[in-house]
Amino acid sequence: MRSILALFSLVVPLLASSEHAPAASGAVRITTITPEYCATLYERLAGLPGAEAEAPRVMAEEGRRLCAEGQVRVGIAWLRRALRIASGLE
Repeated sequence: MRSILALFSLVVPLLASSEHAPAASGAVRITTITPEYCATLYERLAGLPGAEAEAPRVMAEEGRRLCAEGQVRVGIAWLRRALRIASGLE
């Protein structure tokens, strides 16, 4: 049990200091699962240079379609993944 706690105490600070963590960027975004948030993600994606690649473009269109059909949570997941790929984080 002690070894698990020791390992946990080493990993948590690394996760918190990750360059991809929201707190590291200085801005915290509060999101809701709404169609408006889908539109916000889609707009953010459009401004990225990697957004024209096939994978993020197809994923974004699928996310947008799902949001329009009322499957907002799944649509947002697709849009977030497209953002990560277009940003070069994946």
